[in-house]
Amino acid sequence: MHPPAPGPAPLGRTLPVNAPAPPSYPLVAGHIATALAWFLLGSVLLVPLAGQLATANFLDPRVLALTHIFTLGWLVTVITGVLYQVVPALMGAATRSTRVAWWSYGFHLLGTCILVHGLWTGWRSMLGLGYLLLFAGVYGHAWNILPARKKANRNKEVGLAISYAHIGLGNAMAVAGARIGDAFGWWTTPRLPLLASHFTFALVGFGTITAMGVGSRMLPMFLGAIEQRDDIVRGLRRALASGTVLFAIGAMGGWSWLTWAGALTMAGGIAFFAGHMLQWYGRRSTRRLDPTTSLALAALLWLVTGTGFGLAAVALGLRVPGFITGFVVTMLLGWLSGLTIAVSFRILATLTWHYRFARQQGRPGTPQLADLVHPPLAWAAGAGHTLGMVLLVASLFLGNRALATAGAAVFLAGLLAAGAYHVRLFLVKPAA
Repeated sequence: MHPPAPGPAPLGRTLPVNAPAPPSYPLVAGHIATALAWFLLGSVLLVPLAGQLATANFLDPRVLALTHIFTLGWLVTVITGVLYQVVPALMGAATRSTRVAWWSYGFHLLGTCILVHGLWTGWRSMLGLGYLLLFAGVYGHAWNILPARKKANRNKEVGLAISYAHIGLGNAMAVAGARIGDAFGWWTTPRLPLLASHFTFALVGFGTITAMGVGSRMLPMFLGAIEQRDDIVRGLRRALASGTVLFAIGAMGGWSWLTWAGALTMAGGIAFFAGHMLQWYGRRSTRRLDPTTSLALAALLWLVTGTGFGLAAVALGLRVPGFITGFVVTMLLGWLSGLTIAVSFRILATLTWHYRFARQQGRPGTPQLADLVHPPLAWAAGAGHTLGMVLLVASLFLGNRALATAGAAVFLAGLLAAGAYHVRLFLVKPAA
């Protein structure tokens, strides 16, 4: 493999790319580019629909479609793309098949389009077809990624966390299947507890376990506070996975004590991770924060805020829409999206440099890694994301539609800055 570019000191440590079989850069970049396109579409639609969130109308079919644009289109796609890179890099084991990865990508993309269309229009047949295509795509991703854990020569606990996260994704899809069956009239399900369980499995069981498992290696590396403690990852995956299952059983069965047991177990795991993440920041090698580490810290604050909203929603019997909406918005757009954008500033820049310029190392005019990044755009993206989230979350509890629209517009502006940052990675050219 080619050595890292000299001179990226302002960026801190970069993600290692040594692996038995290097991942396909077009596959990784294609997933991330598609995910960003979904994120842009969702952020554009959020502006006119934010008022529905502010008035607690989160069961509007258009809002449910928008939510799945963010979850299936953005979150699942970008996590899958990142895993195709970090599984070989962190675990030293290659995924099974690039061809299957592309087929799975196609099934997932088509299934997301059809399912979102079915939710938006209420077309039940589209819901069923989209669900089947998504199942095929997710199964292909899991078949490709998860067996690498058995062949890993390092970071096996990270591999277990990824496996646990995919169990959470499977549980989320099982609950969604039950809801789709309800729409066809095959059976009757409790709507609000089912939705609460579905999003808890997706945002905590899948997204947060993945973020914490992979982040336990990447974030200390970015901060220069390397820490290899498997007990952290082990405790987190067990607490969050157990908590989501207990919560779902309690919510759908109407057992409040079991719902509380699950919620408190998840909250304990999240508090444990938040404490360690703050320790990494306290031991960082460079005191000055860059856009990546600043936005990741802001994402941590949204994680803690979302946990508080979730506990409040449970305390009120899952009957107050503001706290339920606040939980989904802060966990999805604040925590998971904020952390993902932050990591993409670093990881995609590194991968793009290796793909475009590593072989030209030493030639006059060849850009270095530091030449590809654009800190002002990254700072603008982080500021837009944070300010937009503050306004949007405030509007949920004030019931102010205008404030919600303003927050969504600022959020969109931040995403456009992030998009410009990523597009610029491909516009930098060698000097003549």
